Amino acid sequence: MFATRYQPDNACLKSLSQYDEYNIPFETFTRACQRARDIILANTERTATRLVTNKLRRPALSAVESFDVQIIGKLCDLLRKVFGRHRTFQQYRAKLSTTYMGRNEHILDYIDRVKGLHRILCDEECQGLPEIIENKLAEINEIALTSFYVNRSPN
Repeated sequence: MFATRYQPDNACLKSLSQYDEYNIPFETFTRACQRARDIILANTERTATRLVTNKLRRPALSAVESFDVQIIGKLCDLLRKVFGRHRTFQQYRAKLSTTYMGRNEHILDYIDRVKGLHRILCDEECQGLPEIIENKLAEINEIALTSFYVNRSPN
């Protein structure tokens, strides 16, 4: 199904699992939301955000229903404040530096895990800042690249 000017690509949104805090890990749900956001057209994000909100069940729905959220990223931020693991930047950095590729893990799954931690580091560092500081972004990118190359197991 192709996205039109007025309607988001429902196929990517229908594939999202319902989220209620207990059925799937929070990180899995937000990663799927980010992927859906990357697929849809920018001018349909408001409608898509409502469709993603419809995938929420209590208590997740209770956490966001009083907010008028129009962007999927903001919806994920609200959910992260309530359901995300409250770790510090240093804890995420340590987790990234010790993320190894499993013996039977596919390279794309490993890349996805590293990218997810990279995104979390950027989000944690940007929290409350109008724009990310370039040297901090360069530092985060360096950490992610080093972790990726050093922690891959040779095949």
